[in-house]
Amino acid sequence: MIKNPADHVIGSLREMNTAFPPLSDWDKSYGLWNTFYNWMVNTGQTLHDPPNVSGMPAYYQEPSFHEIWINSDSLPKRNQFTDIMINTGYSRGGFRVQFNCVAFAQTLNNPGNPNDLIDETLNILFRNDLSAQSKAQIKTQILLTGQLYDYYWTNAWVAYISSPTTANFNTVNTRLKPLFQYFFNLSEYQLA
Repeated sequence: MIKNPADHVIGSLREMNTAFPPLSDWDKSYGLWNTFYNWMVNTGQTLHDPPNVSGMPAYYQEPSFHEIWINSDSLPKRNQFTDIMINTGYSRGGFRVQFNCVAFAQTLNNPGNPNDLIDETLNILFRNDLSAQSKAQIKTQILLTGQLYDYYWTNAWVAYISSPTTANFNTVNTRLKPLFQYFFNLSEYQLA
């Protein structure tokens, strides 16, 4: 089934372990929650305001089944949401909510190995696996930025972990951001 807008927005925030302001900071918290609620509305689901007295259309009924969540308007907006969250995020009162790809990678078992990094990330984000050929192509073109050998990524990651300077962070982050952006924009990510 295709993820409904709430699953897409809230699910991506949870999958990426996105940090939010403390609950005691009402202004920042509610302002940011409202931003994400508006993304759900823009992609087709207004929580607590169903289209009729019967509630939201059932995902399992004919003729649309679960496909009611994807159309020519909602799919680009879904991709736009994850692109914004990766690149700039949203700020309110000096607090920025954004997908931190480097912090996410640090939670993985072996992020220094590009194959393990891709495999474990896909296990978290996707419900269906990609082919080995697709993974190899993604690794070479995006994570290794055209390099042929895995040690290119491993060396960059080890340099960042041993010395987390701004330069080392940028080297790792500029490879992880397009990788995650590509993953979020794949059609497989839309599946629940």
